[in-house]
Amino acid sequence: MKTFSKTIAKLTILTILFCLFSLPCFAELRRVPAASIVEQGLIAITVDAEGAEDFRYVGLKDKRHTYVGKIKPESKIKFVIGGALKNAKELPITDRTSLVRMQVTVKKGDTVIKTQSFRKENTSKVFLNYTVPKDADTLEVIENFVLTNKSGDSKFNQKVTTVNKLILSTREEILAAASGHPVTNNSSDKKATTDTDDKKTTVDANKSKEGSSKNTEKTDGKNGKSTKESPEAEAAKRFTRIVSGSAFLALLAGVGIYFFLKNKKSNRIASDRLAHKEQLRLQAIERQKNLQQNSRPEEVEDEWQQADGPSEDALHQNDPYQDIPQECEQIASVAAGTTQALYCQNCGAPLKPDSRFCENCGSKV
Repeated sequence: MKTFSKTIAKLTILTILFCLFSLPCFAELRRVPAASIVEQGLIAITVDAEGAEDFRYVGLKDKRHTYVGKIKPESKIKFVIGGALKNAKELPITDRTSLVRMQVTVKKGDTVIKTQSFRKENTSKVFLNYTVPKDADTLEVIENFVLTNKSGDSKFNQKVTTVNKLILSTREEILAAASGHPVTNNSSDKKATTDTDDKKTTVDANKSKEGSSKNTEKTDGKNGKSTKESPEAEAAKRFTRIVSGSAFLALLAGVGIYFFLKNKKSNRIASDRLAHKEQLRLQAIERQKNLQQNSRPEEVEDEWQQADGPSEDALHQNDPYQDIPQECEQIASVAAGTTQALYCQNCGAPLKPDSRFCENCGSKV
């Protein structure tokens, strides 16, 4: 029972650790580029801003793939940008280089506080840790991923560029405007006093319904999540979740099987030890029985010899030493040069030559 409890505890700890380490995998947004870019060797783009709330993709605007997310002042953000490249052996290219550029613009309202640039070459994935300044409310990040192939075929000998724009802000109106769902003031309450105002209100309501129906093609409500994402992006997200879930289940099953086999092995070792102890105990009992049986025939044989042969009185009628007791016989044997006792002093059973213990009672000679 104690071993089983330890196994469950270890399994729970490993499950929690795996979930913690696998959370960033679910947060990443993988976007499949256009077919013309995929042909050049860029399979997918990974974009993420860990630490931003409700980080999402809102579509292509001004030839830039736009992402939005909500942040807090002095919060720590981890930007991730990377590209999944097609195997060079599948393409007729001789060389390949990649370049990642990131430009972070810090704003407060419409005022630019500072701008910072970062650059990495020949890497497929870049991580950037950034802390939001205390007096800032908006971060605008421009990410460029440039892939350059060298090939004898002019079709593949060109640069492939994808540009991302991340708008992270503490203000809802900025996020709504960036996602294509601007916040408008509802003035129907102010215009509800006259009949003409009622007509205007109904017109405004109809317009707002039309506008909301148009906006639903872009967003799905106040959360602003894009519902018109490309099928490739949705398939990539679904594939990422399936792979992560399958890996989690495989790890969970492997850990469970490992601890099950380990517990089974320990139980088998314990049972083997108990069986060995029981075998030794039975052998000791059998050995004791054999000793008792071996000593019994010698006593019976002595009795038979005494019964068959002439009596000691008849043989030793004239023997002056016939009344010497067993102790005297032992003294005589000592005087003759032998130190071995003939009979056990505890039970009187005859002793074998050179024996140190009595086979009948087990006492030391």
